[in-house]
Amino acid sequence: MRHGPWQERRFECVDGPVKKVLPGAACKRRLGQAHERPRAPRRPGTKRRDSRMMEAIWAGAPVPLPGSRFRFLSIESDPPMPSPSSFLREAIEMAVQNVTTGQGGPFAALVVRDGEIVGRGTNVVTTLNDPTAHAEVTAIRRACDALDDFELAGCTLYATCEPCPMCLGAAYWARLDRVYYAATQEDAAEAGFDDHHIYEEMAKPPTERQIPMDQALSEEANRPFEAWLDYEDRVAY
Repeated sequence: MRHGPWQERRFECVDGPVKKVLPGAACKRRLGQAHERPRAPRRPGTKRRDSRMMEAIWAGAPVPLPGSRFRFLSIESDPPMPSPSSFLREAIEMAVQNVTTGQGGPFAALVVRDGEIVGRGTNVVTTLNDPTAHAEVTAIRRACDALDDFELAGCTLYATCEPCPMCLGAAYWARLDRVYYAATQEDAAEAGFDDHHIYEEMAKPPTERQIPMDQALSEEANRPFEAWLDYEDRVAY
């Protein structure tokens, strides 16, 4: 990811048929430091030559470079990176459309890397009869498929609502860099999606949870782990 403004300076050869486009540093070497020669003292009431040159550059006019065979064409900058709000707004529109078209719940999510969307997802629990098909999980699955990787380091998740415990776990397992969300748990609860009790359940000992949890076969439980550790071609995750 590029940090801060990035610019490429474009030059062309004046007396030859071949145009050359070079980054600023390369042109600086090619021109032999011609554009860094000492400036003559400025006369009262006049502008410096480089000031006039810069005015022409920003106006988009080609500018000859003194003592060189090249002239300055333009400065090209990358477009600004979209803001978190813009991605969240897109996700919100997806969630609204998901509801109005009868596809599922009022949730949507995006996975973004370097300013580009690599995974989109909406809540399709009722469409697929899959209770795990939350928007965040769907977006993560599609991003992993698009990037051909099971880790999403360098990516950011944008969700219309604060992730539920399952989606929060998926975000951690996917190694996402960051999560942005719009609505809160409380907002979701008012609409009938209250998962706060799941967080409370997770804090309880297994034997005290609402869904009974009992351990068995503890003497054989480590066999899969032993097989994993013995498998030389395993892919750690």
